[in-house]
Amino acid sequence: MAEKAIYKFTIMSQKAHALTEELLMQRGAHVQSVAWQEGVGVVLWAVVDPVQPLEARDFAFVPTGSAGLPGYWRIGFIGTVQIPGGVVWHLYVSPE
Repeated sequence: MAEKAIYKFTIMSQKAHALTEELLMQRGAHVQSVAWQEGVGVVLWAVVDPVQPLEARDFAFVPTGSAGLPGYWRIGFIGTVQIPGGVVWHLYVSPE
């Protein structure tokens, strides 16, 4: 069994404000946290097995007060991110 590592992924740059985004991550990646990083944007950290192949994972950003929750909202909540300027996003990931 390969050793695990923590990788950082940029999920939303400062210039992009999409409500959904697809990331390539190692199969079986387990997201640990999400935060705003000045100069980068929204990033997340995940425990990965570096030897696993990459696969697409779908993420959804839902602004506070929005009725547009993804269907997997009960099982896929990652965390809440406060963006400079007062915007608050709640991040969800689709099941593997």
